[in-house]
Amino acid sequence: MQQHAHFRRAGNDLRADVPVTVYEAVLGGKVRVPTLDGTAAINLPQGTRSGQVFRLRGRGVATADGAAGDLLARVVIQAPEDIDDDLIALMEEFRSQHPYDPRAEK
Repeated sequence: MQQHAHFRRAGNDLRADVPVTVYEAVLGGKVRVPTLDGTAAINLPQGTRSGQVFRLRGRGVATADGAAGDLLARVVIQAPEDIDDDLIALMEEFRSQHPYDPRAEK
């Protein structure tokens, strides 16, 4: 069986990775997600983290009785491919004013 370009099946549920920009994750906003029958929108809250999963009920695989599983959309934050001097300066300023360590033990 060939793997789908967007989806991985888990029973009647579908799983999909949804790439988002750093600013979409930080600021929040509406993001379009592929579904079996087109696209759907999810609302990212401010501060969405990479790996966070959003459930789109009934957007999975339909069963013989008409019920459908869910689409589980996992956010994957993507850094831009083209990093210029302005972006580097912005990130250095942010790092100096808002230091944090996501790997620190809590």
